[in-house]
This record gives sequence, C-alpha cells and structure tokens, in this order.
Amino acid sequence: MCRIVCLPPMFPKKKALEIVEDFYIGNDDGTGSVYVKDEKFIVNKWNQSFEDVVKQKLPLFDHMPYPGWTLAHVRAASHGKNTYDNTHPFVKGNFAMVHNGVFHEYAPVKAALSATHKFKGQTDSEVAAVLWNVIGRRKFVKTMESGVYMFLKRNGRVDVVCKSGGDLVFQNTKYGTV
Repeated sequence: MCRIVCLPPMFPKKKALEIVEDFYIGNDDGTGSVYVKDEKFIVNKWNQSFEDVVKQKLPLFDHMPYPGWTLAHVRAASHGKNTYDNTHPFVKGNFAMVHNGVFHEYAPVKAALSATHKFKGQTDSEVAAVLWNVIGRRKFVKTMESGVYMFLKRNGRVDVVCKSGGDLVFQNTKYGTV
C-alpha cells in the first residue's frame, strides 16, 4: 500500500523527511508532494523512490517550513506502471489529491468518466481524483468502500476521507497533528 502524510503549517522540513523515511520502505514507485502558493498548486513529484529523491536533493519539502498545509505521498503501484503520470499527487479542478488503498471500482468509473475526461495515467487514484471533482464530497464518501483519500483545496483547506481497509495514524507534534 502507498503511504500518505498531511503536514500542518510551519512544519519543519527535517521532521517531514524523518516521518516519510520512517514509513516509505517498500513503496519505491514514486514520491511526491503538493502545497498551495498564491492559490496555485505547487506539485513536486518523481517516479523514483523516496530514498533516490533524498539522495538527489530534489525539492520535495524545500518550501518548508511553510504557512500552509502540505500533502505527501510515496507510491507502491497497484494500478499502472511506475511512470510520472501515475505518480501522486493528482491535481483535478480545485483539488490536489493523494490516496492510500485500492479503489476497486475504478475500471467502470474510469470508463464512465472517459467520455468527459482524458486520463493521463492508468492509476485508480487519478480516477478517484476526477470522481471527487465530478460528484462532490458527499457522494464520493458514499461511493468509496475503502482507502484513505486526502484532498488539498486551492484555498488551502484539507479534507480527509478514511474508509475501512487501512490504519489511520495520527502523530501529535509541537507543530500540530500529522
């Protein structure tokens, strides 16, 4: 399964790297982060392991500490190959999303949404991001059976949907809850 983290405002870069390092092992199919600056999403993502991203000093958390929320993701591919287009986060409309779990119904949903949306990758997470934008939070929550979905809105608000099938772990820090 993928691993995701939501980092609160003013969270230190060093601590963010330590947290992701603690749980990324085995999730080598992509690494990414997203935050909002001037109501625009700033996405940093690579179809490389977290370890490689850190070794290459790529700008995963270079914006931190930062006065807004940051979402991050390390990928273990369940749908789609290890490509840039399948790497999280996904930006769709006014939301950026990271996902942990498997969206089992993604094939029929993708087929239905393909009439109005051109998908870049093959991952179930991209389909879930589009679905959120099409049907909204209330229907999305009713539709999903499992997984954890984190959404960052263009205005900086974070929304988390957690369904059965995984653990949701909270860590309290002096900077806020992660």
